[in-house]
Amino acid sequence: MKRDMNLIRDILLAAEAQDPLAENPGPFEIAGVDPRVFARHVELLVDAGLLRAHVISSDQTGPLNAILDQLTWNGYEFLDAARDDTAWHKGLTVVKEKAGAVSFEVLKLYLVAQAKALIGIP
Repeated sequence: MKRDMNLIRDILLAAEAQDPLAENPGPFEIAGVDPRVFARHVELLVDAGLLRAHVISSDQTGPLNAILDQLTWNGYEFLDAARDDTAWHKGLTVVKEKAGAVSFEVLKLYLVAQAKALIGIP
């Protein structure tokens, strides 16, 4: 499986949008995304310290789905830099063209630098 940066962003947006007072949230789904691919990306976000979640898995098949808990501070920080659709798509394109691949850290640095430039911070 390849890491899908658009799915990573979609999961963070979904985690932010869910009701924090909801009782017994069930497994989460994103339309058109295989639950196993979704769960594996949630694992990556948890590993990166951007999200708290419970991954539902099986010893035989690995991750099956996930229950999203909440974003971490770092998750909010990244999402705030990645929230704007235009900046996000431009960032993905520029980073891929210049670096040949989309590294999470490089993408984050690019998005933060663009936000700083937008408000006049060198």
